[in-house]
Amino acid sequence: MLRSFKATKFLVLVLLVSCLGCSRKGSNSAGKKKSVPPASHTEVVRFCADCHAFPHPDTFPVSMWRAEVEQGYQFYEKSGRTDLVPPDLEAVVSYYENLSSEDFPIPLAQKVVPSGPIVFVEASFDRIDAPLPGISHMYADYGTDKASEKLMVTDMLQGHISQFYLHNGKPKVETVGGLSNPAHAHPGDLDGNGVRDWIISDLGSSDASDHSNGLLGWMEIPLDGGEIKSTVIYDGVGRVSDARSADFDGDGDLDIAVAVFGWRETGKLVWLEQLPPKDGELQFKEHVLSDRHGASHVPIIDIDDDGDLDIVVLFSQAYESVEVYLNDGSGNFENKVLFTADDPSYGSSSIDVVDLDNDDDWDIIYTNGDSLDSSLLKPYHSVQWLEQTDDLKFVHHEVTRMPGAYCVKAGDLDGDGDIDLVASSMALSFEHPFYSLIWLEQVEGKQFVRHNLESGVAQHACLELGDFDGDNDLDIAVGHFEPRDIDFSPWISIWWNEGKREEKSP
Repeated sequence: MLRSFKATKFLVLVLLVSCLGCSRKGSNSAGKKKSVPPASHTEVVRFCADCHAFPHPDTFPVSMWRAEVEQGYQFYEKSGRTDLVPPDLEAVVSYYENLSSEDFPIPLAQKVVPSGPIVFVEASFDRIDAPLPGISHMYADYGTDKASEKLMVTDMLQGHISQFYLHNGKPKVETVGGLSNPAHAHPGDLDGNGVRDWIISDLGSSDASDHSNGLLGWMEIPLDGGEIKSTVIYDGVGRVSDARSADFDGDGDLDIAVAVFGWRETGKLVWLEQLPPKDGELQFKEHVLSDRHGASHVPIIDIDDDGDLDIVVLFSQAYESVEVYLNDGSGNFENKVLFTADDPSYGSSSIDVVDLDNDDDWDIIYTNGDSLDSSLLKPYHSVQWLEQTDDLKFVHHEVTRMPGAYCVKAGDLDGDGDIDLVASSMALSFEHPFYSLIWLEQVEGKQFVRHNLESGVAQHACLELGDFDGDNDLDIAVGHFEPRDIDFSPWISIWWNEGKREEKSP
C-alpha cells in the first residue's frame, strides 16, 4: 500500500553574500604498556581478520586501540558465532598498543594560493529558515530549458527537499517537500507519463542506528508549476542512503536500485522490479542482491559495454569495497569485486563513474575520508581513481591525499578537453585548518595538478558541478553540513568559474 508523505511548496528569500578570494571514544591508555604480554601476530590475524581485512596497528593511535578491540570482541559475541577461539582481550590490546603510534600527523593547510589557471569567485547563500543546514546531496537539473537550471537539494538535518534556482542572477529556493532525513535525490519517471519525477532516499534518522524507519519517496514535480504529488514507495527498512532508476529487466519500465546502508545489524542492497500498477498505484517486487550493510552509493552504468545497465556499489562499514553487479539484461545479476581496501576502517565515502582518461571505457573516482564514527582524521584519507585498463580490470591510483575527503566530482573546468576533478571534505574535527575544497587539473600523462580553493571549512558532505550562470563553463556548488550548536551557517556556496587567469607580464 502506497502512502503519501509531506509535499509543500513555498518560496524562501535567499541572502547572497559574495566572498572574494556514530561516536567512539578512545581510552586514556596512551603511552601505557600493559603488563599482559602481547598476543602473537598469528593469533591476532587468525581472530581479527576472519570476517574482514586485518586491522593494521597503524590505522589508529595508541589511545584508541582499547576501545576498538573491545568493540570487535562485542561484535563477535553478538554474532552468535562459536567457531573461533578468541585470544585474551588484554593480550590483543597490548599487541596493538605496542605497535601503534601516539598520534597521526595531519597535514595542515598553508595559505590558500590563487586557484591555479582558473579564477573562482565564491558566493555564499543563506536560508533564514535553515540556519544550521545538513546538505547531504545536490543534483544539477537542467530540465529541457536552459532557463530552468536548478539544483535539487536534500537537507538531512532539517528534512527539506528543495529546488534552488540560480538563473538570471535572481537566486531563489522553492521547498517542494519534506521527509525525516532525506539523503539523496535522483530523477526517474517511474510512471512514464513524461512528468519530472524524483526518487528520494531517506535515512529515517540523523544518527547511525539500526531501525526500520528508512524509506523511498517518489515525487512528481510538474515543470509548469502544477500540483506536486508525493508517495512512499518502499519502507520498513534500514537507513536508505541512495536509490537510482533504470530498466534492469528490459520490459520497458523503470526499476530501482536501492542502497539500504543500515548500520550494524540492518542493511542490504536490493533492486525493486516494477510490476504492473494496481488500482492506479505503482507496484514493486524486492530482489535482494546482498544482505550486507554499508552500501552507500549505487551509480548505474553499462560498465561492461554489453548493452544493458549494471549497478556499481560502494560498501563501507568494514567491507570497504567497490563492486559491480553485472546485469544480463533480464534482471539477473552477477557480483564482481573491483577494489577492496586493506583496512576495515578505511572510511570509504563516495564514488562516481566517469571516463576520466578519455579511452572509451568507464573508470571510477573514489574518496575515503569518512571519520564520522570516530572523529579521527587519517593521513591516508585521499581522492582516488580506479582506472579501467581492460575488461573490468582496474588499476588503483591515489590522486592526492586529503583529510576527511568526502565527495568527488568530474568535469572539464578549464575547457581544455580533458576531465578534471573537484573534491570536498567533511569532518567533525574543527580544530585542524586543513584544506576543505580543492580542484585537480588533469595534465598530460594522466597526471593531476592540485589547486587548493578553501581551508578550514570541512563541512561539505556533497558538491555538484554545473554551468549555473549560463556562461559555458562549469561552476562548483558545495553544500554546508553544520552539526555544531552554533548560531548560523551558510546553506550552499557557489564557486563561480570566471575563466582563465590572466598571466602577468614579467
